[in-house]
Amino acid sequence: MTSQRAYDWHLSVQTRMIDPHYFHASSNPSGVRGAVRADKGWKWPNIYWWTRAFAFAGEWPGILSWCIELVGRKPSTPPIGMLTVAPTFEANIHGEISDRSFAWYLSAAPAQLYGELGMQGARDVTKVLVDIAIQTRLDMARDAAILLHADPKGGAKLHEFYSSLGMQVLDDNGGARLSPLRPFKPGEYYVMDDAQSREFCSKFAQQR
Repeated sequence: MTSQRAYDWHLSVQTRMIDPHYFHASSNPSGVRGAVRADKGWKWPNIYWWTRAFAFAGEWPGILSWCIELVGRKPSTPPIGMLTVAPTFEANIHGEISDRSFAWYLSAAPAQLYGELGMQGARDVTKVLVDIAIQTRLDMARDAAILLHADPKGGAKLHEFYSSLGMQVLDDNGGARLSPLRPFKPGEYYVMDDAQSREFCSKFAQQR
């Protein structure tokens, strides 16, 4: 991802398609599950520069940002998926300190974008983003273990989705922090070990 692509998303997708039409789970007046998105209000240009700052400071080695592009479209066409990942994030999980890929921020474009482009919606974009987070770590010749943050503003639908991928939610961490800079919050983090992550990624092998 470049800073320009982060701005393209912000101007064409975030401020036009997400922020005006979706709600956080705690403030959804309609009660319609499809009207909830955790990424309402996110500012991807800021997220991009936070990522660069963390990388420069050496806090999270290898942290970077990815975006998914539509092939054959004009350069001005916004991305359809956004991701920040720290592939060697050192976490304390159930008293065991080890590094794993940390999927920090993820966003997939809403259906409105595909409608405006006159095309069918791309399938499994969020799953592909998770796959990218794992592959980023595998490219460093490490195992495939992953940690993912699920913002509670996404509500039950978001948690059900990550559970459907084979991830396990962390409801308790024995009172320990996740890392020196990140407190543990019950129900906000999901994990897959090496074997589980490789099984998940195998579904996308032919598309890679």
